[in-house]
Amino acid sequence: MLIFLFLILNSMHSSDEAAKDLISAEISREISALRALLEEEKKKFTDEHEKKFRTAVPQSGQVKYARKRWEESLAKQRKLQQLILYSEVRLESRRAMAPALAAKAIQAGRTWPDQVEYREYLKDRELRSRSKNWLVEERQREEGVFQKKRAPASSGSAH
Repeated sequence: MLIFLFLILNSMHSSDEAAKDLISAEISREISALRALLEEEKKKFTDEHEKKFRTAVPQSGQVKYARKRWEESLAKQRKLQQLILYSEVRLESRRAMAPALAAKAIQAGRTWPDQVEYREYLKDRELRSRSKNWLVEERQREEGVFQKKRAPASSGSAH
C-alpha cells in the first residue's frame, strides 16, 4: 500500500514537471501558429486564387497565371498540413518522454526543465526553418565575412 502511494505521488510530481516542459510549450505554440497560417492560406485561396481562376479570360495568358497561383496555394496548404502533422507527432513524443527526462534529471540532481536542451531545441528549429539556398555570397553575408568581388584586371599587357 505504501509503495502504491509512493508511485502515485511520484507520478503526480513527474506530471507537474512535465507540464513545465519548455520544449512542449514551444511546440504547442508552433502548432497554433501553423494552424493560423493554414486558415489564412485557405481563406486567401477561396477569396483570391479561386476567384481569379474562375474569372480568367480564356486564351489571354490569365488562365496560366491564375492556375499557377492556384497550384502554389494548394502546395503551400499541403506543406502547412504536413508541418502541423509533424509538429503534433513531435509534441506527443515529447510529452511521452518528458516525465522520464524530468525524473532522470531530478534523480541526478539537475534542474528541470533543462535550459541547455531548450536552447539546443531553439537552435535546431532555427536551422530547420532557415533558407535552403546555398549561395556562397549569401552565406558569407550571414556570417559577416562577405568580400566584394574585385574588378577584373585590365586587359592591357604589362610587357
